[in-house]
Amino acid sequence: MIHLVDAASVEGRDPIEDIKAINKELEAYNPEIAKRPQVIAANKTDLIYEDGESENPIDRLKKEFESKGIKVFSISGATGAGIK
Repeated sequence: MIHLVDAASVEGRDPIEDIKAINKELEAYNPEIAKRPQVIAANKTDLIYEDGESENPIDRLKKEFESKGIKVFSISGATGAGIK
């Protein structure tokens, strides 16, 4: 299963909370589906700007999910970065 999330939080959403909410809904809907392997496609990386104060959202996603066996891929649909 691929979670496609807005890593740049362009719409003000937290991608970590979005993934947790989706997984909670999947678990409630069908626990067998929720157990399937997952990866995260962290999209819109071309819109991430380091401000020196906030933690990089890709690092946050990796810290939260890769220890749980969920690989995070940085991608940009607009530029094609990370798509290959």
